[in-house]
Amino acid sequence: MATSSSAAGTKADSTSILDAYANVHTRQVDLVGDYAGTELFIVHGDSLLLHCFTTGGVDFAVGLQLLHAIYNVESFLQQLVLRKCNYHIVFFDDHRHLCVPAHVSGSQNEAKYLFAREVALKHLQANVMPQHPTIEIHSYPTISDPAWQQYLRASGAYFVMCHDGAISVDKALGSDTESESSEEDSSSSESETDEKDADGSAHGDKSGSGSHGVAKTGEAAIATTKRLHARRLILNFLQQGYNVALINGLAFRDSKVMTMVLEGSKHMRNQDEDFTLASLSISSEKEEDLGLDDAVRESINDLRSEAYQLTVLVIRKLFQEDSITEQLAVSLMIHVAMVHHMLLSGRGMEAPTIEARMGDLMALFANTASPILRNKLWSDDFQHVSERCDLADCFDGFLLQAVVSRVENSFPISLPTRIQDDVKDMINTLGATNGPNLSSERFEHSSESDVPEPSQPSGPLSKTVDLLPFSNPVLDPHLKSIVASEDNKDSLALSAQANKVFKELSHWHNSKKALPQKKAPAAVTLKARQRALKLNQIFRKEMIAYSGSLTGAVGKVLEPETIIVEASSKAQKASKTSGAPKENKALPSSSTGPQKGRKPGKGQQAGSKKEEMKAANTANKAEDKNKKHFTAWNTFLDSLKPVTTDQLRYIKVTNYIQSWDSEKRRVLAAEAEVYQLSLLIQIWTQLCKNKQQQGGIASLIWNHINNLRNVGSVPPSIKMSIEKACKMLNIQTPSFETASTDQPLSFPFTLPEEKDVDIKLGSDPRVFQLTECGPYMDRSMDSSKDDRVSFNPDAWQRRVLDLIDTNKSIFVVAPTSAGKTFISFYAMKKVLRQDDNGVLVYVAPTKALVNQIAAEIQARFRKSYAYDAKSVWAIHTRDYRVNSPTGCQILVTVPHILQILLLSPGNANAWSGRVKRIIFDEIHSIGQAEDGIIWEQLLLLSPCPIIALSATVGNPTEFSEWLENTQKAVGCDLSKVQHPHRYSDLRKYVYSMPPTPEFKGLSEPEFKPGMLGLDSDSSFVFVHPVASLVNRSRGIPDDLHLEPKDCWTLWDSMRKHATANYPVDASLHPDKCLPETVTKMDTIAWEARLKDLLKQWMSAEDSPFDAVAEDFFLPRSLDTSSHASPDDLLNSATHLLARLHANNALPAVVFNYDRSMCEQVAHSVLDTLKSAEEAHKGNSAAWAKRLDTFEQYKKAQASKAAKKPTAAKSKKSSKPQEGDDPMSKLDMQKDEGESSEANWLANFDPNAPLDDYCFSNRKVMQSSELERFFWRLRRKGTAEWLLEALTRGIGVHHAGMNRLYRQTVEILFRKSFLRVVIATGTLALGINMPAKTTVFTGDSVFLTALNYRQAAGRAGRRGFDLLGNVVFHGVPITKVTRLISSRLPDLNGHFPITTSLVLRLFILLHESNDSPYAKTAINTLLSQPRLYLGGQSFKDQVMHHLRFSIEYLRRQDLLSASGIPLNFAGCIAHLYYTEQSSFAFHTLLRGGVFHKLTRNLNEKNEERVAHDLMLVMAHLFGRRPLRQADTEPENYEKRIKNSPSVVFLPPMPADAEKVLRQHNKETLDIFFAYAKTFAEQHLQGTEDNVLPLTGMKCGGDASTSSAATVSAATILGTPAKEKRKPEPVKVRSAFTALSGHTDQTFTSIHELCSTARSGIFLEESVIPYITVYPSRPSEGGHNTQVPLNAYLYDFYKHGDTTTLEKANGIRKGDVWFVLNDFSLVLATITTSLRNFLRLSSSTDDSMIDIQSSADIAEESQAFDALNAADAEGEGEGEGDHSSAKTPEAGGPAAGNTGTATAGIKKKKAAVAENWEDESESEPPEAAATKKTASARKNNGPNGSVDVSTPASPTSPTSTSAPPSEAHSAGLNDQQTKGEGLLNVLRAFEMLQARFDEKFRAMWA
Repeated sequence: MATSSSAAGTKADSTSILDAYANVHTRQVDLVGDYAGTELFIVHGDSLLLHCFTTGGVDFAVGLQLLHAIYNVESFLQQLVLRKCNYHIVFFDDHRHLCVPAHVSGSQNEAKYLFAREVALKHLQANVMPQHPTIEIHSYPTISDPAWQQYLRASGAYFVMCHDGAISVDKALGSDTESESSEEDSSSSESETDEKDADGSAHGDKSGSGSHGVAKTGEAAIATTKRLHARRLILNFLQQGYNVALINGLAFRDSKVMTMVLEGSKHMRNQDEDFTLASLSISSEKEEDLGLDDAVRESINDLRSEAYQLTVLVIRKLFQEDSITEQLAVSLMIHVAMVHHMLLSGRGMEAPTIEARMGDLMALFANTASPILRNKLWSDDFQHVSERCDLADCFDGFLLQAVVSRVENSFPISLPTRIQDDVKDMINTLGATNGPNLSSERFEHSSESDVPEPSQPSGPLSKTVDLLPFSNPVLDPHLKSIVASEDNKDSLALSAQANKVFKELSHWHNSKKALPQKKAPAAVTLKARQRALKLNQIFRKEMIAYSGSLTGAVGKVLEPETIIVEASSKAQKASKTSGAPKENKALPSSSTGPQKGRKPGKGQQAGSKKEEMKAANTANKAEDKNKKHFTAWNTFLDSLKPVTTDQLRYIKVTNYIQSWDSEKRRVLAAEAEVYQLSLLIQIWTQLCKNKQQQGGIASLIWNHINNLRNVGSVPPSIKMSIEKACKMLNIQTPSFETASTDQPLSFPFTLPEEKDVDIKLGSDPRVFQLTECGPYMDRSMDSSKDDRVSFNPDAWQRRVLDLIDTNKSIFVVAPTSAGKTFISFYAMKKVLRQDDNGVLVYVAPTKALVNQIAAEIQARFRKSYAYDAKSVWAIHTRDYRVNSPTGCQILVTVPHILQILLLSPGNANAWSGRVKRIIFDEIHSIGQAEDGIIWEQLLLLSPCPIIALSATVGNPTEFSEWLENTQKAVGCDLSKVQHPHRYSDLRKYVYSMPPTPEFKGLSEPEFKPGMLGLDSDSSFVFVHPVASLVNRSRGIPDDLHLEPKDCWTLWDSMRKHATANYPVDASLHPDKCLPETVTKMDTIAWEARLKDLLKQWMSAEDSPFDAVAEDFFLPRSLDTSSHASPDDLLNSATHLLARLHANNALPAVVFNYDRSMCEQVAHSVLDTLKSAEEAHKGNSAAWAKRLDTFEQYKKAQASKAAKKPTAAKSKKSSKPQEGDDPMSKLDMQKDEGESSEANWLANFDPNAPLDDYCFSNRKVMQSSELERFFWRLRRKGTAEWLLEALTRGIGVHHAGMNRLYRQTVEILFRKSFLRVVIATGTLALGINMPAKTTVFTGDSVFLTALNYRQAAGRAGRRGFDLLGNVVFHGVPITKVTRLISSRLPDLNGHFPITTSLVLRLFILLHESNDSPYAKTAINTLLSQPRLYLGGQSFKDQVMHHLRFSIEYLRRQDLLSASGIPLNFAGCIAHLYYTEQSSFAFHTLLRGGVFHKLTRNLNEKNEERVAHDLMLVMAHLFGRRPLRQADTEPENYEKRIKNSPSVVFLPPMPADAEKVLRQHNKETLDIFFAYAKTFAEQHLQGTEDNVLPLTGMKCGGDASTSSAATVSAATILGTPAKEKRKPEPVKVRSAFTALSGHTDQTFTSIHELCSTARSGIFLEESVIPYITVYPSRPSEGGHNTQVPLNAYLYDFYKHGDTTTLEKANGIRKGDVWFVLNDFSLVLATITTSLRNFLRLSSSTDDSMIDIQSSADIAEESQAFDALNAADAEGEGEGEGDHSSAKTPEAGGPAAGNTGTATAGIKKKKAAVAENWEDESESEPPEAAATKKTASARKNNGPNGSVDVSTPASPTSPTSTSAPPSEAHSAGLNDQQTKGEGLLNVLRAFEMLQARFDEKFRAMWA
C-alpha cells in the first residue's frame, strides 16, 4: 500500500475518485447470514459516528445532547452484537472531520461534533471491553501508521464498514411543520397529477444536502472535500483487497443486517491512481501544554468524576483566556452536577429557542474540551482515575441553557445537598488549580426534605388508541393478560372512498350469485383435465428417466423395492393359520405351510426330513453357482494373458470386479484381492529394482492386504501366501479366519527372492501408513449389522434408526458424505409400510433437490394401491406438479408450498391430519434472509414428529434446544444426533495459473494407481489445514479436520520446534499412541490431542506456534496469481480442467456464485476446445488422410448401394438363422478383423468432437440416446451452444436454466457422460452429483464459510471416492485461508408472528369450522416459551404484539370482532410472500386509489392507466434501494445519460401517496398504543437509564431515597417565560427524550421501533407498513432519501434487459428472477380478484397453483413438445413403479386449472365440444359483450386484453365464460353497480398482459 502523499502525479483527482466510486459493483446482502457469518470485520469509527450523529434526531443544532448521541452509537453497536456480529472499531486521528456531516457549516456546530467524537472515543475505550471483551477499540494517528498496518495483518479482518459521505440528514424529529406540509403536499388535484410528467419530476435535489442550505461556495467546497475524503477512504480499502460494507443505508430487519457491500476487484487493485489518504484535518492542530503541575493534577484527581474533571479543566482554561464569565462558569458546574445526580427520565424537556450567545458558549466549551481529551496528559493522568468514565454524560445543552437562564436572571434554583456539595467541590478544585475563586452562594440552599417529589403525569397521554372489541374462543385464553381500553363501537367510521368500495363489495357478495354451472364448464374442464393429464405424463416420464441415473452408496443403479403394508402382510399370515387346531399353535417356528389335520409327531418328522432335503438341494445349487463363478473368473484370467503389462492387467481386473453383484463378490473376493495384490507386488518389485518407488503402489498393496480381513474365511493356501508377502513388505499380517477347506489359487502367486531386491514398504510401518495410506484406512465407526438397512450402519446411524422406530423427532448434524441420506428413505419406507393413508412430507430448499429426491423415491419404492388416484410420491412446487399432492404418501415440496398446504382450510379436516412426519432437509436454510422465516413458521406449525437434517449448523446445541421446545408444544420428544466426521477426507489445493495458458488438446490421463489427490502436479499447490491458521485470535474451528498425513507432518513440525516451556509430550509420539495397524478412528483421537496442544500454543504469545505455522504457509507468489479478474478466470479455465483430466481428477463441479459468469466460463471453455480442435484439424496430415479415406468410403458405399438389389439378403445375418452352423470363436475374430476398418468408417462422424478436445465420456452413451435428450431440449428452446457444450462434456447448472436442461445435466453427469459441470449454489445443497473434485472459480461475497462447506462437500462422496479434491481458482489466498479456518455462522431466527400469518390463521380457523387441527396449530404457535430462535422468553410482549396485529386487521376491515375474515382478506393472504407490500396494496385498494386510477378505462387511455398503475405497483412490490451516493448530481447524470431507464423511481400519484401516508399514520397510532399499553402494564416504575452496549447507568439512582433524584423541572421550576413542563416519556427512550422528543412526537414507525425505551419489543419488519418514497426528513430518519430503483417501471416502459443491467444495476443473472417475481405478483392479484368477484370456478385453495408467465410458458412448451412427439412418433415407453394410472379429480388436473392468468395470446378462441355446449357455456350477461369483445380482440399489446379467449390454457378463466366485460355489460343494465372493481380487474389484467408480453420476449 502506498503511503506517501508527496507524489502528486500519482494521486487520484476528484474526478477519478468519483468515477471510480460510481463504477464499484455493489450487492445488497444480509451481512451475517449471506456474507460475514462470525468473521471479524472493522467498523470505521468516524463513519460510525457520522451515521449515529445524523440519525435518530440527535440535537447538535440547538443544544449539544451528548448522551443521546452516545446512546445512538451504543444502540447501533448493540444491534450488531444481538445479531452475533464480530467486529472491532478503529479510529484515525486525521479522520476526525469525517464524523462531521457534509451539510454542517461554520466552526460552532462543527466543534460540537468534534467534541462528541472525542467523548465517544474515550467512552468506548473505557467502557466497552469490560462488558464485551471481543470488541476492541483502536485508535491510530493515520491510515499509513505502521501500527495500523500491523494490526490489519494480525487481525485478519474480512471487510471494513464505512460511510461514503452521502447523507440524507433528518431534521429534528417531530417537526412542527410536518402535519401542515403533509396535507399540503398531498392535496394536488387529480388534474395536476395527470398533467405531471412522472419521469421528470422525481428527483429535484438528489445530493442529500440540498435541504440544508449549503449555498455558499466555500461551504459547498468543504462539503465536497469531506465527501471525496470518504470515497477515497473506501477506494483505498478496496485497492488493498478489502470489501466495504456501507453503514449508511444499513437496516436491521428482524435478525438480519441488510446493507450494500462494495466489492473490490483485480482492476481496482491494479489501478494507477493512488487512493491513499492524506491528512483530513482541515486545520492543523498542535497539542498544547495544559500547564498542570503535580499539585494541580492531584487536586483535579480528587474529583471522582471525569465529567467534573473535564468541566473544571475547561473552565480553568477559559478563565485563563478571559473567555467566560463567573455566572457561566457556575452554570456549567451546576449543570454537570445535575446531570450526574438527576434521574434520566426527569431531564427531558422541549428544545429551547436557540440564542447566539448560548451557541457560542457550547462551541467554546467544545473547542476547549476537545484538545484536552486528545492530550496525552488526559489519558495518562486523569482517565481511569475516577470510578467510571462518565464523559458520555458530561454535557447537556438543553439543561445548560435552562440553568444559565435562571442563574443570569437570578431565579431560584433548589439544589439538593448532593448537587450542592459537588458544585462546591468543583469550585474549590478550580481555586486550588490557580483558577478564580468563585462564590458558592449562586444557588439556593435546600435540604433533601425540602425538595418535592417529581410529579407523575395526570391522565392518559394525549396520543392513544382505544381497541376495537375482539373476542375469539381460541385466542381469548392467550390474550387474557392484556388489559386495554376498548371502544364500544364495533367498527370505525369509514372514509367516503372506503365506504364506496365496501358498498361495492356488498353488492358482489350479497346481490350476486355464483355463475351458473351447466354443461359447457364441464366440457371445458374435461379439456383442461386432459391437458393436465398430458402434462403430468410429461413430468412423470422426465422423472422416470431422471431416476434411472441415480445410484446408491456404492455407485450401483437403484433397484425399486416393493412395499407391502405391514397390516396386510400380517393378515395374510393369520389367514393361513386360522384353520389350525388350537394345539398346533405351539408348533415350532420352523414349520411351514398349513397345519390343519396334521398329526403332531408324524407331521413334525415328515417336515424335518423335507427340510433336510431342501437344504441339501440348496447347498448343491450354491456349489454349482460357485463353480460357474470360478469358471467365469478363470476365463477372464485367460483373456488377460495377451495383455503386455501388469499395469493394464490391474486396470482391467479392477474394472471387471466393479461390475460384480454381491453374490459373485462374496465367492470371488478373496481370490480377486490376492490376484490384484500379486500384480501390484510385481509392479512394486520392478520399481524397487529401478529405484523408482511410488507411494501410490505401496499404499494399494497395503490396502489389498487389509481388505482380506473383510472377505470372510480365507483358504489356507492364500493365507500362507499373504503371510510371506507381509513379511517381505515389512507390514503386519492382518488377522483373518482360515477356511476349513482349501481352494487353490487360479493363478501363480510369486514373490521375488529377498536377496535380489528389497521390497519393504518403508522403514517405519506407522509412518508409512500415516503418510501414504490415510485414504485407505479402515474408517468404520462402531459399525455393525442391522437388518433394518442393507449396509452396516455406524453407531450414530443405528441411534437414528431407533428414534425413527419410536416415532421421535430428530435433529441430525453430520457433515457431507457422513451417511445422512438413508435417514430420509428409511422414514419414508416406514410410513409406506404402515398403511396407505399416512403422509410424509419432504421439504427441500431448492427445486433441484426436490427433483432429485422425487426421482430417488421413484427409483427406490414400488407400491400397489386399491385406488388409481393414489401414488407413492408427488412433487408440488410453484413451477409445476407431478401426481396429486393430496393423493400421495410422500410429498416432496418446498417450504412455501407446505406452508400453504398446512394453512389451507380445505386440508385442515383431511390432509393435514394424515401427515405423520415432516423431513426438513438442509435445515440451516432457516438462517436465510428471504425465506428463513417460512422455515421457522413451519417448524412452529408442524403437527407431527420431524426430522431436521443439516451438515452446517454453527450453534447446534442452541438450535437443538429451541427445536426441542417447539416439539414439546405438539407433544413430541426431540433428540439431537451429532456426528462430526466425514467418511472421505477433503484435500485442498490452490491452482497456480500459468502466465499464458495455452491449450493444445487433452493428454491421456497418466497411470498413477493409488496416487490420490493432485500433489504430483505442480499446477496445484497443496494447502495444509494449519496454513489457514494465520490469525491466532480466530482459534481453531471445531470442524477443521486433518488427514492422517497432516497429523504426522503437524506432529513432526511441533516436535521440531518444541521448547522447554512448550514441550510435545512423549505420549503423542506415533509409536506410543497408535497401534501397529492404524485405523481412521485412531488418527481421529490423535488429531484431537494434537489440536488441543496447538490451541494452547496459539493462545500464548511466546510459544513456537508461529514457527510451526511458517512450516505450512503457502508461497507468497500464489497471492498475486490468485487475484484473478473475470478475464483471467475465463482464459485459464480450460487449462485448469485439462490438468484435472490429466490427473484423473474428473468429474468435477466448478462453482461460481454468479449465474452469468457460470455461462461465460462454459462458453469460454467450449470456444477454447473448438478453436484448438480446428487448429489441430487444419495442421494435421493424419486428419486430412482420415477425411479422404472417409470420402472414398462414402463413394464406395453409394456405388455399392446402387448395384445391390433391395430385397437381397445380407451375407451374414446379425442373428444365427435356423440351420446355420454356429461360428467358431476364431471365425468371429477373423470376421471382426476384416471388418474393423469398415466399422470405424461406418461410425465415423467428421463433425463429432475429437477425444482430445472434449471432456465427455462417449463410451457410456450412444449418440442416439444423447440425441433424444437434445430433441427434448430443443423443444424447450435451449440455446444451441449449451447443447454443443453438453456434447463436449460440459454442463451449466443454475436456477435460471429451464428445469429439463438442469435435469439433463444431472442425468448425464451421473451417467459419467458429462465430466464438468459449472454451477452456482444450486448443486451445493444435497444434490446427488458425486464428483472427485470441486473447484471454486473466482471470489464472491456469497463464497462464505457456509456455502464453501456445502459446495466442497460435493467432492469425495461416500461410496465413490476415498478422497475428495477441493481446488481454489482465482480466489485470493487470504480468502482461501479464511474459508478453511472460519467457523460456521450461528443460526439466528426471525420473529415469526407476522401480520399476514395472523390473518391466515384466522382464515384457517374460520373456513375449517374451528377444526381441531386449526386450534392445535394456533395453540401450539402461541404456547412457545421462546418463540423464535435466538429470541428471549418474552411471552407477554408477544401476546401484546399479537393483540395489536389483530387490532390492525380490525381497523383495516379484514377481520370481524369475532375473528371472521372479511372483505379482501383472502386476496391479501394470497400475497403473503410480499408481507408489508400486500398490506400497502390493500390500503390503496380499500382506499379507492385503484378505482380512481381506472375509473375511465377505455381504449383511448389504456396506455396512461397502465403507466400509472405500473408506477404505483413499482412503489409497492420488488423494492430495491440504490445507494444514497447515486442521487448525487454527477452520479445521477451518468446513470440516466443516454439511457431509456429513469433509474430513480418517480413519485407515485398524489392520491396514492396521500392514502399510504394516512395508512402509515394509523398504523403508527396502533402500534404506539401497543407500546404504551405494554409499558403501563409491565414497565411501571422501572427506569430506562442503562446504555444498551456498556450497561452503564446514567443519572441518579431511582432506588435511593435521595431527593437529588428529581427532575429538572422540579429543581429549576417553570417560570412563565419558559415553556410548559413536559410530561415524562413512557414509550420513548429517556435517552432520545434528551433531544426534546416526547411520546407525542413520533412521526414514523421506524422512529417508534428504533427509539422505544428498553423493555418494549417492537420488530419493525413485521409491522405492516412501507415507507413512502421519496420520504420526508421528519419520517424517522430511516433511509429518508435512499432512492428506490425503478427497474420494474423501466422494464415495463422499454423491455430492455441490457439497460436494466447497465443503467439500473440489476445483475444479468438476477434479471429473470426479479421480473418473474413481479409476474407472479400480478398473477396472484388478478386471480384473487377473479375469485373474489366470483368470476372463476376455481376456489381459494386453488391459489396454491398460481404461476408466473414464465412458469406457464415453460409448461406450455412441454405440452407442445408432447404433442409434437405424438405427431412424430417420438417417445419412450418408460414404466412407472407406482400403480397409479390417472390422477384423481382433485389432483393435477384440478390443480393445473387453477393457475393464474398469464396473458398468453392465443391464435384463436377455444371451441366448445358442440353447438349446444357453446350456447350454454356463457351466462346470460355474457351475450351482450360478444360484439364488444370481438371489436377489442385485435388490439394487441397496446390494447386491452382479449377477454373473449382464455388467457392461458391453465387459467381458471378457461373454465368459465369471458369474465370482465361480460359482467361489465350485465352491470351496465343495473346502473353500473359494482363496475369499479371490474375496472380494477380489467386494468390489472391489461397490465399483466403487457408486462408478461415484454417478459416473455426477454427469454423466448
